[in-house]
Amino acid sequence: MDIIYSGRDVTGRVAAEAALEASRRDLERQVRVDALTGLANRRRFEEDLGLALLRLKRHAMPVALVYLDIDHFKRINDGHGHAAGDHVLCTFAQRLAGSVRATDPVVRLGGDEFAILIEDARLPDAAEAVARKLVTEMREGIDIGGTMLVATTSIGIAYATAPTDAMTLKAIADAALYEAKQAGRNTWRIRPAATGEPGDGR
Repeated sequence: MDIIYSGRDVTGRVAAEAALEASRRDLERQVRVDALTGLANRRRFEEDLGLALLRLKRHAMPVALVYLDIDHFKRINDGHGHAAGDHVLCTFAQRLAGSVRATDPVVRLGGDEFAILIEDARLPDAAEAVARKLVTEMREGIDIGGTMLVATTSIGIAYATAPTDAMTLKAIADAALYEAKQAGRNTWRIRPAATGEPGDGR
């Protein structure tokens, strides 16, 4: 009886498939990450917000949406150049990420607009503690080529302890941010999703 063995080397194909999978994962990560700051981007934000609101509905886990931007950012770009503006954005992003828990998504929505999602049974106190810390952090100067520049932040917070939808929570956070700016910037305002009654930042 003759036995014939037949085989072929598939090492190259396996390596190519592994490289393709790694490339796919990297691309998937890139479409959810802001290239300048390394934070999550708007696409990731929409996904995380949807999941947070689902947990609020199913498990009664309160959620806060924090909107922030850099006060008078256009003046920074116009007066110091876009490279300086990018440095301020990156520094701002680092301070945001360093002021919250690793489980709280920090997002760059675009330009100088940022957001944070906080899920915590202690809301709204937990959200206000974050806002207080961020306002204090951003009063520290940023070194721009030997010039210390202070870039403060205005913050609007919406929080919900009962089921709500993304559009409502975003609108309330945006309104709270507008109130913080009207109050002179470098502060925060907080609004519950239920009643919309504002709170002051000090």
